[in-house]
Amino acid sequence: MDLPLSSLQDKHRYRLLALLLCFFQLAVSYSESQKISITLSIIHFGLFLFWQPVWSRTQKIDFIPFLFFAVFIGGFLWFSPLWFLTLWGGVLLALVESTPLFSKKDRYIQFFSTAYLILSINLVIVPKIFSISISDSEIIQYCLNDLTFLIPLPLLLVTSLQNQLKKQNLDYLRGIIIALVAIIIAIASVLKMHQSNIDYLYALIQVFIVSGITIIFLSWIWNPGAGYKGLFVIWNRYLLNIGTPLENYLIELTKLARDHSDPEQFLHGSMDNLYSLSWINGLKWSSASGNGTLGQITKAPLPITFGDLRLSVYSGKQMNPAMVIHTKLLVHILAFFYISKLRERKLSQRAQLEAIYETGSRLTHDMKNVLQSLSSLVGIINSSNDENATQILDLVKRQIPALSERLSLTLDKLASPEDESVSMIDINDWWSRLLDRNSGRRIDFVYNYSGKLDVVLEVMDTVADNLLDNARIKRIQEHDIDIFVSFDQVNDGYIFAVEDTGWTIPDNIYGHLFKEAVDSEHGLGIGLYQSAKQAEKYGYELYLAKNEKGKVRLEMRVQP
Repeated sequence: MDLPLSSLQDKHRYRLLALLLCFFQLAVSYSESQKISITLSIIHFGLFLFWQPVWSRTQKIDFIPFLFFAVFIGGFLWFSPLWFLTLWGGVLLALVESTPLFSKKDRYIQFFSTAYLILSINLVIVPKIFSISISDSEIIQYCLNDLTFLIPLPLLLVTSLQNQLKKQNLDYLRGIIIALVAIIIAIASVLKMHQSNIDYLYALIQVFIVSGITIIFLSWIWNPGAGYKGLFVIWNRYLLNIGTPLENYLIELTKLARDHSDPEQFLHGSMDNLYSLSWINGLKWSSASGNGTLGQITKAPLPITFGDLRLSVYSGKQMNPAMVIHTKLLVHILAFFYISKLRERKLSQRAQLEAIYETGSRLTHDMKNVLQSLSSLVGIINSSNDENATQILDLVKRQIPALSERLSLTLDKLASPEDESVSMIDINDWWSRLLDRNSGRRIDFVYNYSGKLDVVLEVMDTVADNLLDNARIKRIQEHDIDIFVSFDQVNDGYIFAVEDTGWTIPDNIYGHLFKEAVDSEHGLGIGLYQSAKQAEKYGYELYLAKNEKGKVRLEMRVQP
């Protein structure tokens, strides 16, 4: 069955509270007339269903439990209306105090409703149960018995906030404590009256004073301040250590996370740590890493699932709700570390694959450059004649050892990628090799340095071959462009540059150049990226100096 609360707006909440308090008080006033009291109580319970903050608007209540509950209340109300209304007043008091506060107006209305219910229980209901007269004045007695239902009526003029009932987290503990205090005050007042043989009103005042002093004292020792620890700290420690030393568990779990990088080893170690808790009889789990069982399988399992980790915790008896929450917290912390270990391993594997990919692509480019140089050399040989045969032979004699050396370096890196050995060469020798490799390709070379400078052979060859290869591809598309290669000394270092007069680098590629592999129609699009990373590794810097129509210049700053 649907709750009728869904048909009312939230702004009528205080009006509903006023009406149900009025009818509650009328049921108390007419408790001597059974039929009238039951009729008023039914109206009161109908209003209560509209007002109650426990069930949500969309929640449905099973008809059979609701019918059983209604029959139980009806029977209690029929045979002992005043005792039932006393207990029901405590329930109302607990719900009023459990309701969260959204504004000062809520706080004032909650205080008013709480005070009204406490005074109604102690000044009207309890005196009726024990046939106690509050005052000898008939007017005062009449007002207490028959007119107190008028007190909540001003709440009919108050509206509450719209949609404040969408989500309410009720503080049941606070409400139960306030209700118990009100019941204890009523019982203590009756006992004080009979023990001291005094009027009930005086006994009630004395009990109120003693209760107030006790509450003030308890609030002080709860949190005394001034650097002293109160019951608040002890209570927090109790909540954190329900049945288990939480701090020791977390310390051990942290040690396991630090010492074991393998997810399987960490999972087994953390399960041993969890099983060491005295109230756990057994554990059974399954995950991507495998399955496992520890201890004894009992008839009181607590299944917990976190990602791909499925765990059942077995205890000697069924866990209470607080222990269930505590256990889930411990398991979720464990599962969080475990999933972090799995992600860490995946990231490590991905990093290894990326390193293999980068190494393979770099070596592929090196092999391509060697083969291109070899192809150029073969082309020169095929175009030779008797007149220049001697010059061609000298060129081949110079180039074959250089190509053999480059091929040997590439094969060594392919066999041992982790080898970080560096081959150095004098810049003058390297420049001569560069001229020989690019002889007859219509490239203008300008060399403005005559000193001695050692450079990294692998970096210089890779960068030069990639830059010249890109420029030659441009020349295939635009036959009349010129290519210039230069090496110059500047104030803070040396500059190797390749410049052409072709089209500019597109904007969609410009921003990603040297930072990642870019789309290419003539290769893998990774040549400049690998060249930039390799140059950076040895302290060099590859960058785009100019990107204008007819003047595209890429430079590499060489540090001595």
